[in-house]
Amino acid sequence: MAPSDLAFEQRARRAYELGRLRSAAVRGLVVVPVAALMLWMHPGAQALALLGALAVAVVALLWRGQAYGRAATTGLLAGAVPLVAPTLVRSGGHCCIAGLCTTICMVACVGAGLCAGAVVAVRARNEEGGHGPFMVSAALVAGLTGALGCAIMGAAGILGMLAGLLVASIPVAVRGALASR
Repeated sequence: MAPSDLAFEQRARRAYELGRLRSAAVRGLVVVPVAALMLWMHPGAQALALLGALAVAVVALLWRGQAYGRAATTGLLAGAVPLVAPTLVRSGGHCCIAGLCTTICMVACVGAGLCAGAVVAVRARNEEGGHGPFMVSAALVAGLTGALGCAIMGAAGILGMLAGLLVASIPVAVRGALASR
């Protein structure tokens, strides 16, 4: 291959990847309404850090494409349950003040995590060609999205939500691993 052909191929590849990254960034704008909602309800550095991690994860997964890109969308949908559950509980008269919440807030985080894990598991079960990358990617995005809502309970709320997410999704992951042997 001539040097000019190699340079042309490298420029074409770079342009292709930049186009894919731009497309992923535009599709990743779906995180903006989530960000606006969370910053309105729970402003602070913790929310900003979680939102930054969520935005990077979503854009990277969409850019990667294939099962990873599909997992980003599923993770956002699954994570919406724990994102809004604690706020809905609070609006129902159960109050969380200065990090001290009634037991119902923790139950809401764990229960919402179980729902998110079930959504990820059901969707992963239908994934063709193995569901390992899909499950890990969707659980990551669901966990980051859900952590935004359960952060009102502090670390305990986030850990409770993650525990629920894992408990609901691990059986499908184990079954898939056993089936691939």
